[in-house]
Amino acid sequence: MVAVADDEWVGTKVLFENDRVRVWDFQLQPGESTKMHTHKRDWMFVYVTEDNQLRITYPAMGEKDSHQPDGHVSFLQISELPVERLTHMATNIGTKPHRQILIEFK
Repeated sequence: MVAVADDEWVGTKVLFENDRVRVWDFQLQPGESTKMHTHKRDWMFVYVTEDNQLRITYPAMGEKDSHQPDGHVSFLQISELPVERLTHMATNIGTKPHRQILIEFK
């Protein structure tokens, strides 16, 4: 397993890493939450592999519920997001497991 600094942990397991990308398998069981974390990379690609219902909790903005269907793809320029959206935690508020593949570009 690849060693990742605790303050850079944004997924469940690192599947691959080199000098250009870090690929995460990100899974949450119903009712399970991530720890509070901050996205630090400039770009991120997300591919949802299992339909989900997530509640995103932002320290500065409160909570926001999100539904992403199976196969949903996002490509985000993290550096362009408001700083208050970079730190958050996610909770699976659905009735089935959530899974996505998350790629951080270095």
